[in-house]
Formats: sequence, structure tokens, C-alpha cells
Amino acid sequence: MEDSVTTIMESRIRELEGIDHIYSTSVNSGSEIGVQFLVGSDWERSIFKLQDQLFSSQDLLPPSVTYEVQPSRTDDVPIVTLTLTGKDYSDNQLHRVGERLLEELRKIPDTGVLTINGGQPRMIAVDLDPDKLASYQLSLE
Repeated sequence: MEDSVTTIMESRIRELEGIDHIYSTSVNSGSEIGVQFLVGSDWERSIFKLQDQLFSSQDLLPPSVTYEVQPSRTDDVPIVTLTLTGKDYSDNQLHRVGERLLEELRKIPDTGVLTINGGQPRMIAVDLDPDKLASYQLSLE
């Protein structure tokens, strides 16, 4: 994937003016290429030029390869990443701490999108007793 897609597309993207940084990740089944434009660039014009460059480079890609452009504005880039760790805590417990922390962070004015990555979210197991349901004249549905 790196030789047949990523390297080729990176070189085509580098031909564009206004590119500050290109980063990529390749695996057997896919490739992700991030493009950072220079600060102060016209965002819409830069995205248009990028899409035009990718479209005109399709003939360089293997026939089964498709791509998708997902624009992200500079103000959408995370500026803070918090990592919660604790050898005496399970993934679930750390996830719950993260949920409480998010609730508090959301109270801060002008806070953007906040997400939790990793850990195990809370799950509830429900064991149904068919006999008990029947006694209340309820079905499983």
C-alpha cells in the first residue's frame, strides 16, 4: 500500500503550493494521508486545489483504490490531550473517570468537541427470566 498508493499520492500533493506538512500511515488494506496547509491559507481554495490534484492523479492509482477527502479546519484540531492511567484501575473505571471529567470540561465556555478514546464504556447485562416474564404476561419482545 505504501509503494503503490501512499508514496505516489504524497509526491503529487507536495506539488501543491501552500502545504506546510504531510503525514501518512499505511497498512495492508489502506492508507491515511494528512495534509496541513500553511497558516493563513484560504481554507476552501486549498481544499479545492487538493481535491483537484487528487482527481487528476487517479490514473496513477491501482484500479481498485478509492479515496475520500475529509476536511478539518485548524480550529477543529485538538489542543489538549489528557491521558488517564492508574495501575490500580480497570479500563472501565478509567473510562468512568474520563466521563466525569468530560462533564466538567463541557462547562468551560467556548470548548470544542470533547471525546473519550480508549477504555471500556459502561455496560449493563440484563438477564431475563422467561418464567418471571410469563407470570406478568409479558413476552421477550
